Amino acid sequence: QYQMIKTLKQSVNTHKLAKKLLYPTQGEVHHEFHINWELHGVPCKSLLDSVHFDFEKKICTLMDIKTTTKINHFEDSIHQYDYTRQLEFYTLALLWYLENERGEDPTAWHFNWYIIAMDTNGRNNVRVFKFTDNQVTTQSVKILNAIDEIKWHIENNLWDHSKAYYEGDGAETLNL
Repeated sequence: QYQMIKTLKQSVNTHKLAKKLLYPTQGEVHHEFHINWELHGVPCKSLLDSVHFDFEKKICTLMDIKTTTKINHFEDSIHQYDYTRQLEFYTLALLWYLENERGEDPTAWHFNWYIIAMDTNGRNNVRVFKFTDNQVTTQSVKILNAIDEIKWHIENNLWDHSKAYYEGDGAETLNL
């Protein structure tokens, strides 16, 4: 595994965009950036793989690193694991951080989102995927619904079933 990690790092360093994203020459960069924050009264934790702040231009670049055995079909993983929702959750954490820890106006900031995917099948390929504002920010509804449900569970101290179970007749619906 150590050899694979070294090889993947070399692949990142030779990728024309991945290296620029992970090792920018200007601004403030943090790897494994931990944020304890709050959303609608619910305590949250986020551990971001890499984030770059350009305080002059008010640009925040969020990078998530993923290892995969399906690098040529990574879109499947994006859908299966709902990675755009994860990017939006991290964005909400960063907005909270900018306002509450740095005293910034978060509405003045522009965000860029990337997933840096690394092949673990021995080919050590690296692909960088850029996401649009629409792909990421539309995930807020899912996040806020989940946070509201968590808040309900906290307030009622009921954890064995979903909120729908407790409030209804015991039947639950699936979001297909």
